[in-house]
Amino acid sequence: MKVLSPTKSKGRGACAFSLLGGMTTRATVIETGQKQGSKTHAFTLIELLIVLNVVLYFFWVAAPSFNSIARGVTTTEAAYTISSAVERARAEAVARKSYVWLGIQQEVNDGNIGLRVGMVCSKDGTSNTNASNLLPIGMALLVPRVGLTNSSSTAVSTGAPTNSAVDLSGVSGGMSFQIGQTKFLDGCTVTFMPLGEVTTNPTPTATSGFDPLLLISIQQARGTNLIPGDNVSVAIEGSVGIPTIYRQ
Repeated sequence: MKVLSPTKSKGRGACAFSLLGGMTTRATVIETGQKQGSKTHAFTLIELLIVLNVVLYFFWVAAPSFNSIARGVTTTEAAYTISSAVERARAEAVARKSYVWLGIQQEVNDGNIGLRVGMVCSKDGTSNTNASNLLPIGMALLVPRVGLTNSSSTAVSTGAPTNSAVDLSGVSGGMSFQIGQTKFLDGCTVTFMPLGEVTTNPTPTATSGFDPLLLISIQQARGTNLIPGDNVSVAIEGSVGIPTIYRQ
């Protein structure tokens, strides 16, 4: 039988037993921790202020980039929402062999500009725009914090084609309709014909033709003001009613 011999530690009256060096190693680790702990100290007020100033500086430098990313996401999402509405309006017109009117109305809600989107179709398959002949398709949808802008100024930044294009922001002679409690009154409408063609004429005939190209350009809105930059255009090819998104 081996007798365990006590080994004095350099700690405060601590005592460790040596058995193949195991307990001694443990005592050393504990003692080392005590020594390191005795040398630690807190940050001074000046050091904390320096760190805070460095953090605030980098945040100030990065803030414009974060704002640009946020605006880009909002306008892109809005463009996809409008593009989806265009695709559905076209699909409904072709499936029903009827006329469908898509309204995109700019309005102010809670102090912020937004776009209200809704569509109705003809019950009898004609371009009769009387309220009694209109059937709502789904509910009116609000696209917040974006507004319509002039396509001639945004097409340069987005690369959207402009040859023979009709700018939706300048259309006001369309039809008026109502979906639930939402009224579309500003006449900013797009007409989809039974074969999928597109025109801004609210009452087209079989011989009136279609618009070669329709541009819907949007910008980010803050309050009642539009913010330049991060422009997005939705171009609708008039002969087939298919949308394409062009982003800055």
